[in-house]
Amino acid sequence: TAAEQPYVEGETLMVPVRAFAEALGCQVLWDPARPDKIAVRGEKTEYLLILGNDRANTGDGGSGTALTGTLTARNGVSFLPADDLLNLHNVRAEGLWPV
Repeated sequence: TAAEQPYVEGETLMVPVRAFAEALGCQVLWDPARPDKIAVRGEKTEYLLILGNDRANTGDGGSGTALTGTLTARNGVSFLPADDLLNLHNVRAEGLWPV
């Protein structure tokens, strides 16, 4: 839907977390009772995002992964900078970026 389309904020490409993670085969867990949190689980990926937070808790017991931006919500959809999602999923973009 239109609400789930990536958008540019300043010079940052913001991508919908659910669409990105599910496209890579991950499960996205969201509890309406805790709408500020999103958990993503995949074969080699697991992290927790909290609205407005600039860290992703990666479940390794450490301080988590620093993000270049924060998890934001827009029209009921959660977005994160594309660079952060690529990093969390260990995906490399080739060629001109952003495309």
